[in-house]
Amino acid sequence: MAKWGEGDDRWKVQELGTTGRNVNGWHWEESDVLPWAKRRLSELFPSTLVLLSGDGGLEVTADGKVSVSGEAVINRRKGKVIPAYELSVSFGWTGRSGSGEAAFGGTCKVPYVSEENHDEDPEVQFTVKEGGGEAEKVRAALVEAGRVVVWGVLRGFVRELRAGGPEGDGEGEEEKEKEKEKRGGRDGSNAQQQTAGAVAGSITSTTSITSTTAKRKLEIAETYYASSRDIYECFTDANKVRAYTASAATIEPVVGGRLSLFGGSIEGRFTELVPCERIVMDWRFSSWADGVMSTVVVVLEEKEKGSVTLRLEHAGVPEEDRFGNHDVLKVTEMGWRSQILTRMKQVFGYGM
Repeated sequence: MAKWGEGDDRWKVQELGTTGRNVNGWHWEESDVLPWAKRRLSELFPSTLVLLSGDGGLEVTADGKVSVSGEAVINRRKGKVIPAYELSVSFGWTGRSGSGEAAFGGTCKVPYVSEENHDEDPEVQFTVKEGGGEAEKVRAALVEAGRVVVWGVLRGFVRELRAGGPEGDGEGEEEKEKEKEKRGGRDGSNAQQQTAGAVAGSITSTTSITSTTAKRKLEIAETYYASSRDIYECFTDANKVRAYTASAATIEPVVGGRLSLFGGSIEGRFTELVPCERIVMDWRFSSWADGVMSTVVVVLEEKEKGSVTLRLEHAGVPEEDRFGNHDVLKVTEMGWRSQILTRMKQVFGYGM
């Protein structure tokens, strides 16, 4: 028998510190992520974010001074994530005409960003401080085009928040909804497929999609009534890209140069540029898992003057995105068709 005070260590209750608290995440834990939300939104709405780019060199940008109020918390248990947030976001905007003679300014406010409308684009309000009729025209243009940029930024922010915010490694409500989709319990998936079908049917082009577990790619062919230089510039001229995407874009048309579309929803680099003939890009969506990159090859053929055939191959598209959605190939095809290739025709008159 052990002497008094010299018991077997295996029978002693030891102090486990933080490792002994909520073992395996058995109990719900609530984290205040409002400080992170404020910091992240300030990063996403920098002073370099272009909200509007127009004729005559007009450019409107955010002023980088972001104000965020409300609440944002993350609830966790056993790897599950349930966010609860209700935020109001505002920042200033400034603009100047190409001649520099007229300057404009105002505010942009998104009064309600909440888990209740996480799958909807929220209301975006633009106000103007001064500048008369010309400034009011700029404000009206922001209402149409600038809000698209704001929506794109907020979609990315909401995805990050619903995935766990600063600790985005959990399974949130998005995963539950995905399970419902797999079981046919939600109509959104069918609606998305119908939309994709409608878009595909409205464009005169050909598409080939190859899908294997190792490699997924799509091929699209389009005809434009334009010169090969016109279409080449639709990928390499920042002003043209901003015009037909109606959103912020960064284009550095040199090998190794950066590209960013739709306010950062798409990012990549140019890896090959043959003027008016061929463009090769590394390409990724912000919704893809970190480090996943695909390759886009665009070949232009102008067999007769004023008519160009664009052949696009997008290879290396992942099986699923960072949230477990398995419709990445279809969404990618739909995005190319409706947001880029068709918009080039509509905005510049390069085809019906």
